Amino acid sequence: MSKKHKKNLFGFIALMITLILVSCSGNHDKYRLTVTGKGIDTMGIILQNRIDHTSRSPEELSPVIQSKGKVVFEGSLKAPCFSKLKIGEIVTPNFVLSNTSVKITINPETAEIIEIEGGYQQEMKEEYDHLMQTEAKEKLYKALRAEERGSDSYNRILDSVRVLGADDDKIQARFIEEHPDAMMSPYALWSLYGDIGELEAIRLFNLIDTALRRQAHYVFIEKTIRAWERTPVGSEIPDLVQNDVTGTPLRLSDLRGKYLLIDFWASWCAPCRAANPEMVELYHKYSSGGIEFLGVSLDKDADAWEKAISDDKLEWKHVSDLKYWDNEISRYFGINSIPATLLVDPEGKIIAKKLHGEELAAKLVELFGY
Repeated sequence: MSKKHKKNLFGFIALMITLILVSCSGNHDKYRLTVTGKGIDTMGIILQNRIDHTSRSPEELSPVIQSKGKVVFEGSLKAPCFSKLKIGEIVTPNFVLSNTSVKITINPETAEIIEIEGGYQQEMKEEYDHLMQTEAKEKLYKALRAEERGSDSYNRILDSVRVLGADDDKIQARFIEEHPDAMMSPYALWSLYGDIGELEAIRLFNLIDTALRRQAHYVFIEKTIRAWERTPVGSEIPDLVQNDVTGTPLRLSDLRGKYLLIDFWASWCAPCRAANPEMVELYHKYSSGGIEFLGVSLDKDADAWEKAISDDKLEWKHVSDLKYWDNEISRYFGINSIPATLLVDPEGKIIAKKLHGEELAAKLVELFGY
C-alpha cells in the first residue's frame, strides 16, 4: 500500500472513531426527559423549568410524546436548572434537568419520585442534599410548623434545626471546592454568600466552572460578586451622584474631606427602622467631630421614603433614585441586604464595610477617641 493510501486510510479511521464517540455521547445540546407511571399519559402532566432565579413563574412545557404509561419531554437548556413535574394540582419535588437523557418513574397519585436517572448534575444534587441533610431538615421544619411558636416543643425542634445546620457554611464551601462543575455549586454559594466575608465569597465564586455562567443562581449573584471585587476595603469610591429629597443632585465628591458613613436602608425594611434610633444617637455624638452621614434609600415610593426620614428623625443627608433593589449606588457596591454600611475616610477610601450596632460604635470610638 502506498504512503498516500495509508494516510487516507488512517484519516478515514480517525473520522469514524470521532463519529462513533459523538454518537455514543449523545446530543449534549438537548435534553430528553422520559416520565413513566401508571396512567401518566392521561393526566395532563406539565414540565416546569426554573430558568430564571428572579422570575416568579417557571417555564411550562407540554410533552412531545404521550403513550400508555409514558410521556416524553424534549428541549434545550442554556444551563442545568431545577425542574418539577406538575400533575393536576400536585407538584413533584425539585430535580435537576440538564442536556442529557433523564428518566423518572413517579407515583402519579402522590407525585412521589420513585426512581430517577438524571445524569451527573442530578447525582450532584443528591450528594449535596445528603451532605446538607435536606430530608431530615424538611421533616423538622414540617414539625415546627405544627407547633405553637415559643412553646417548649417548638423550641426543642428549633434547637434540633440549629444543630443540623451548624456546619452548613463549611459543608457548602467544601462542596464548591470539590465540585466546581456541579450546578449545585452556584446554588450553594447563593444560599451562603450573604453570611460569609466578601473575600471568601469571591474566592468560592471564582472556583466555579464558567461553563455554568448561564445557570440561574450564577447569573443572580455574579453582579454582586463582581461589585465586591472592584470595591474592596482600601479602594477609592467613585464620584456617584443621586438626588436628595428635594430633587437636587448630590455627588459623593461633595462629601470629601471628612469621614463618611453611608447607610443603605429603606422605609419598608423593618431591621433598618429598628436600627435607626442607634444611628440617630451616633449622629448626634459624632456629627460635629468630622464625619458626615449619608442615607442611601432603596425605596421606590418617594412619599414613604420622606415620611420615614421624618418619623425616625434622620437629620442627615439622604439620596435615592427610587429604583428599589436596582438603586445604582447600592448596585455599584454590591449591597445585597440591608441595613448595610460603608465607612469612608476623608480621602474617599473605604475603611470598613457592613458594620452595625456595637461594631460600628466601637469603630467610631477608635477613629474619634470618644
